[in-house]
Amino acid sequence: MGVTRGARVAAQLERELAELRERVAKDPSKVLGDEWDLPEADREQLARPEIAEVIRESTDDLLRGGPWGGLDDELAFLRPWGFEVAEITVPVEVRYGAQDVLVPAAHGGWLADHVPGATVVVEDGQGHLSDLDRVVELTTWLVKGT
Repeated sequence: MGVTRGARVAAQLERELAELRERVAKDPSKVLGDEWDLPEADREQLARPEIAEVIRESTDDLLRGGPWGGLDDELAFLRPWGFEVAEITVPVEVRYGAQDVLVPAAHGGWLADHVPGATVVVEDGQGHLSDLDRVVELTTWLVKGT
C-alpha cells in the first residue's frame, strides 16, 4: 500500500471514528451504525444497559489509539499474519455465532478446521455479540489476570 493510499485509508478511518464517537455518545446501542442487518440476538445484547456502559468505556479506549488498530485489522485481510494457524500449539477455543453478519461463520469454521486441537463452540441462533458477559469476563481476565 503506497503512502498516498495509506494516508487516504487512515483519513477515512479517522472520519469513521469521529462518527462512531458521535453515535455512541447519543446511543451506545448504535455502535455499529445502521448498515448491518443484525440478528435479534445481537440487537438484544446491544439494548442491555450494562452493555451500553461497556460500549462507552471501550469506545473511549478505542478512540484514544486512533485509526491504527482498525487499519491493522483491514490489512490482516490482505497479507499473511506472520505465522500459520496450523503452528499454534497452545489451547484455543474457536467460538462463533452461526448468525454472525459481521464475521462470516465460514471463517470460524475455517479456523476450527485449521487450528490443531481447537475446541469449537458454534452458537446456533447467535450472532457476533453472543455471550457478551463471557467476552467481558475473559477480557477482564486477560487485562487484569483476575
